Amino acid sequence: MTVLAGLCYWFGMRWLVFFARLNGDSAARVRVWRRLQRLGAVSIQGAVWVLPDQKPASQSLRWLTHELGDAGGDGIIARADWLEGLSSAELTRQFRDAVSIQWSTFVAEARRARPQQAAKLARQFDEIAARDFFAAPGRAEATQVLKRLRTQPDKRPVPQEENYEGRTWVT
Repeated sequence: MTVLAGLCYWFGMRWLVFFARLNGDSAARVRVWRRLQRLGAVSIQGAVWVLPDQKPASQSLRWLTHELGDAGGDGIIARADWLEGLSSAELTRQFRDAVSIQWSTFVAEARRARPQQAAKLARQFDEIAARDFFAAPGRAEATQVLKRLRTQPDKRPVPQEENYEGRTWVT
């Protein structure tokens, strides 16, 4: 258990609890689910999601509530100091486990990548890091692999000079 996870357990943690209700629109349900995944929310029961109480998460959930209203559903955001039946330590572990899997997948992909893919992988790294609220295992390794990829020379063969005269170009 990290120091942060330990502090959450002993001193309590404030959580944002999001309740979503949609009126049978499966496309809207998928959009909401994807948005919550990108935010790093953990589903604790069906349409009930939890995030650490942080300003960016609060703002994102407010936007999502407005979008739900536009789609004919609604959302409720609540702040909680504790959740009966689920300790802060257990919830923290769920967050860390979910992001740890993402770090592992990232590392595997980055090891197979070519240097010209470094910018795309850097964006992916930043997206995962934004969801890594509790220092999940794998971030240090992901950092090293990305750093190595950025400094690695591009080993693609240099194209031979060609004669382009008389050719037709289509753009």
